[in-house]
Amino acid sequence: MRGIALTSLVFISSMAAADFVPENCYERAYEDHELAQVPSQIVDRIQLQIGDLPDYDGVYGTLHVRFADRGRLEGRDVAGATVVQLLTCWERASGQMYCEGQCDGSGGLHVMGPLGNESVLLVTEGLWAEDPEYDGPDCNPLETIVPILGEPAAYRLDRRPVSLCEGF
Repeated sequence: MRGIALTSLVFISSMAAADFVPENCYERAYEDHELAQVPSQIVDRIQLQIGDLPDYDGVYGTLHVRFADRGRLEGRDVAGATVVQLLTCWERASGQMYCEGQCDGSGGLHVMGPLGNESVLLVTEGLWAEDPEYDGPDCNPLETIVPILGEPAAYRLDRRPVSLCEGF
Protein backbone atom coordinates (compact mmCIF):
# COMPACT_ATOMS: atom_id res chain seq x y z
CA MET A 1 0.00 0.00 0.00
CA ARG A 2 3.09 2.25 0.37
CA GLY A 3 2.96 5.25 -1.93
CA ILE A 4 -0.65 4.63 -2.88
CA ALA A 5 -3.06 7.53 -2.55
CA LEU A 6 -5.93 6.73 -0.20
CA THR A 7 -9.18 8.65 -0.38
CA SER A 8 -11.66 8.93 2.45
CA LEU A 9 -15.17 7.56 2.08
CA VAL A 10 -17.76 10.27 2.31
CA PHE A 11 -21.50 10.65 2.18
CA ILE A 12 -21.63 13.24 -0.57
CA SER A 13 -21.82 12.44 -4.26
CA SER A 14 -18.72 12.48 -6.41
CA MET A 15 -20.46 15.07 -8.56
CA ALA A 16 -20.64 17.44 -5.56
CA ALA A 17 -16.97 16.88 -4.77
CA ALA A 18 -16.10 17.64 -8.39
CA ASP A 19 -17.91 20.99 -8.07
CA PHE A 20 -15.75 22.05 -5.10
CA VAL A 21 -14.07 25.42 -5.74
CA PRO A 22 -11.08 26.04 -3.43
CA GLU A 23 -10.62 29.68 -2.47
CA ASN A 24 -7.73 29.29 -0.04
CA CYS A 25 -4.79 26.91 -0.04
CA TYR A 26 -2.40 26.32 2.86
CA GLU A 27 0.46 23.84 2.85
CA ARG A 28 3.52 22.68 4.73
CA ALA A 29 6.20 20.30 3.49
CA TYR A 30 8.68 19.42 6.23
CA GLU A 31 12.38 19.34 5.39
CA ASP A 32 14.53 16.46 6.66
CA HIS A 33 16.27 18.71 9.22
CA GLU A 34 12.85 19.80 10.58
CA LEU A 35 11.68 16.19 10.90
CA ALA A 36 14.92 15.27 12.67
CA GLN A 37 14.10 17.79 15.43
CA VAL A 38 10.79 16.03 16.23
CA PRO A 39 11.30 12.24 16.21
CA SER A 40 7.60 11.55 16.82
CA GLN A 41 6.46 13.54 13.73
CA ILE A 42 4.51 11.28 11.32
CA VAL A 43 3.45 13.83 8.67
CA ASP A 44 5.96 15.09 6.10
CA ARG A 45 3.50 17.05 3.93
CA ILE A 46 0.07 18.50 4.74
CA GLN A 47 -2.25 20.69 2.70
CA LEU A 48 -5.62 22.30 3.42
CA GLN A 49 -8.02 23.60 0.78
CA ILE A 50 -10.98 25.69 1.91
CA GLY A 51 -13.75 26.97 -0.34
CA ASP A 52 -17.35 26.82 -1.41
CA LEU A 53 -19.39 23.94 -2.69
CA PRO A 54 -22.34 24.91 -4.89
CA ASP A 55 -25.72 24.13 -3.31
CA TYR A 56 -24.12 23.73 0.13
CA ASP A 57 -24.79 26.28 2.86
CA GLY A 58 -21.39 26.47 4.49
CA VAL A 59 -17.70 26.07 3.91
CA TYR A 60 -16.11 22.94 2.54
CA GLY A 61 -12.55 21.71 2.85
CA THR A 62 -10.14 19.02 1.76
CA LEU A 63 -7.14 17.95 3.82
CA HIS A 64 -4.30 16.05 2.12
CA VAL A 65 -1.72 14.38 4.34
CA ARG A 66 1.36 12.36 3.38
CA PHE A 67 2.56 10.10 6.17
CA ALA A 68 6.30 9.72 6.76
CA ASP A 69 7.97 6.37 7.44
CA ARG A 70 8.91 7.34 10.98
CA GLY A 71 7.62 7.67 14.53
CA ARG A 72 4.75 5.33 15.40
CA LEU A 73 4.16 4.65 11.67
CA GLU A 74 7.68 3.44 10.91
CA GLY A 75 7.56 0.23 8.91
CA ARG A 76 3.74 0.19 8.69
CA ASP A 77 1.82 -0.08 5.41
CA VAL A 78 0.40 3.44 5.81
CA ALA A 79 3.91 4.99 5.94
CA GLY A 80 4.56 6.85 2.69
CA ALA A 81 0.86 6.92 1.80
CA THR A 82 -1.16 10.04 1.04
CA VAL A 83 -4.62 10.25 2.58
CA VAL A 84 -7.41 12.71 1.87
CA GLN A 85 -10.15 13.75 4.28
CA LEU A 86 -13.14 15.78 3.10
CA LEU A 87 -14.27 18.36 5.64
CA THR A 88 -17.38 20.32 6.52
CA CYS A 89 -16.37 23.64 8.11
CA TRP A 90 -18.11 26.45 9.96
CA GLU A 91 -17.19 29.47 12.01
CA ARG A 92 -17.63 29.14 15.77
CA ALA A 93 -18.80 31.91 18.11
CA SER A 94 -15.12 32.55 18.95
CA GLY A 95 -14.54 33.56 15.32
CA GLN A 96 -12.30 30.54 14.69
CA MET A 97 -13.14 28.00 12.02
CA TYR A 98 -13.77 24.37 12.91
CA CYS A 99 -13.73 21.58 10.33
CA GLU A 100 -15.06 18.09 10.88
CA GLY A 101 -14.44 14.96 8.84
CA GLN A 102 -17.35 13.92 6.64
CA CYS A 103 -17.63 10.51 8.29
CA ASP A 104 -19.18 10.57 11.78
CA GLY A 105 -16.54 9.86 14.39
CA SER A 106 -13.59 10.82 12.17
CA GLY A 107 -12.81 13.85 14.34
CA GLY A 108 -12.05 17.40 13.37
CA LEU A 109 -9.60 20.24 13.52
CA HIS A 110 -9.51 23.89 14.52
CA VAL A 111 -8.26 26.38 11.92
CA MET A 112 -6.61 29.12 13.96
CA GLY A 113 -6.18 32.41 12.15
CA PRO A 114 -8.44 34.08 9.60
CA LEU A 115 -8.51 32.63 6.10
CA GLY A 116 -6.54 34.84 3.80
CA ASN A 117 -3.72 35.27 6.32
CA GLU A 118 -0.21 34.26 5.29
CA SER A 119 -0.44 31.22 7.57
CA VAL A 120 -2.91 29.27 9.69
CA LEU A 121 -2.45 26.86 12.56
CA LEU A 122 -4.33 23.55 12.44
CA VAL A 123 -4.96 21.99 15.84
CA THR A 124 -6.47 18.52 16.20
CA GLU A 125 -6.90 15.91 18.88
CA GLY A 126 -7.28 13.12 16.37
CA LEU A 127 -8.61 13.67 12.86
CA TRP A 128 -8.88 10.26 11.16
CA ALA A 129 -8.70 9.43 7.47
CA GLU A 130 -10.90 6.67 6.12
CA ASP A 131 -9.93 3.49 4.29
CA PRO A 132 -11.26 3.83 0.71
CA GLU A 133 -11.30 0.06 0.20
CA TYR A 134 -13.78 -0.50 3.02
CA ASP A 135 -17.18 -1.38 1.60
CA GLY A 136 -19.28 -1.53 4.75
CA PRO A 137 -22.17 0.62 5.94
CA ASP A 138 -20.23 2.42 8.69
CA CYS A 139 -16.98 4.32 8.93
CA ASN A 140 -13.67 2.49 8.94
CA PRO A 141 -10.91 4.79 10.21
CA LEU A 142 -7.48 4.06 8.77
CA GLU A 143 -5.11 6.41 10.64
CA THR A 144 -5.07 9.61 12.66
CA ILE A 145 -2.74 12.53 11.90
CA VAL A 146 -1.57 13.01 15.51
CA PRO A 147 2.01 11.86 16.17
CA ILE A 148 1.33 10.70 19.74
CA LEU A 149 -2.03 9.03 20.32
CA GLY A 150 -4.11 10.82 22.95
CA GLU A 151 -2.22 14.11 22.61
CA PRO A 152 -3.25 17.10 20.47
CA ALA A 153 -1.18 18.05 17.45
CA ALA A 154 -0.62 21.38 15.73
CA TYR A 155 0.54 22.08 12.19
CA ARG A 156 1.42 25.56 10.88
CA LEU A 157 0.60 25.85 7.19
CA ASP A 158 1.59 28.69 4.88
CA ARG A 159 -0.65 30.23 2.25
CA ARG A 160 0.02 29.00 -1.29
CA PRO A 161 -1.50 29.78 -4.69
CA VAL A 162 -4.78 27.91 -5.15
CA SER A 163 -3.32 26.28 -8.27
CA LEU A 164 -0.89 24.40 -6.00
CA CYS A 165 -3.82 22.70 -4.26
CA GLU A 166 -4.77 21.02 -7.49
CA GLY A 167 -1.60 18.92 -7.67
CA PHE A 168 -0.84 17.43 -4.24
